[in-house]
Amino acid sequence: MNKEKVIKIVSIVSGIILIGVIILFLIDKDWSNAFVFSFVFLVLWIFPAYLNKK
Repeated sequence: MNKEKVIKIVSIVSGIILIGVIILFLIDKDWSNAFVFSFVFLVLWIFPAYLNKK
């Protein structure tokens, strides 16, 4: 396996885990932790993709 493929797999798994954690916090109505993990998801996933397009 090359380095790029490993990085892609790790990033996809981490994104799925973060989304799962956010959903669990929303089900438990733990709004503060859901907000924090949503912000972490935005910082790790959405912002870098947005910045690379510019």
